[in-house]
Amino acid sequence: MKIETSQLKQLVLSGLENLDPVKVVTENFEPGRGTITISCFGKAWTAGWPAMSGRTVEQFFSSASTDYLANCLSRGIQKHQYAEGDHGDFIRKTVLDKRRTGEIDADQARESFDRADGMSMNDVLADWNYESLWMPLFGDVYDAANADWPTEPNPDYTYICLIVEAVKAAFLSQESQP
Repeated sequence: MKIETSQLKQLVLSGLENLDPVKVVTENFEPGRGTITISCFGKAWTAGWPAMSGRTVEQFFSSASTDYLANCLSRGIQKHQYAEGDHGDFIRKTVLDKRRTGEIDADQARESFDRADGMSMNDVLADWNYESLWMPLFGDVYDAANADWPTEPNPDYTYICLIVEAVKAAFLSQESQP
């Protein structure tokens, strides 16, 4: 059995605008190798880096981009998500584009255009008439799900970025202290 010791450093950030207190634990195993764990309001994120060019986790974290760090801490998180609600305008625009290029006929265009009001992406995908009504517009269900539907900022991504920015600011302020 091999036993190693390491230095843990804990910061608690409070009084942050739009955030509950944030607890940050860094562990530097050796120069250029370490981990960080961040927790806020019952959620926790962790990441580690095996090669940081001899820097500490705090130095590396301070210099990395917020997008990169958000992805490291919350793997697979997307900046945007499909917008909820009415996608009628998007559907009608798609109908007009397909009609102009001759991909659908006038009757198909009229029926799809009229049915677009109040329809969301999920409504379109679940419609019993998908094959006859929507397939000419979006292709098969897989293609439809990957169409360029309207998006909105992902609140989970925005939240983790807000936390990352607060941690970066804390590390930078500690660096500037003698």
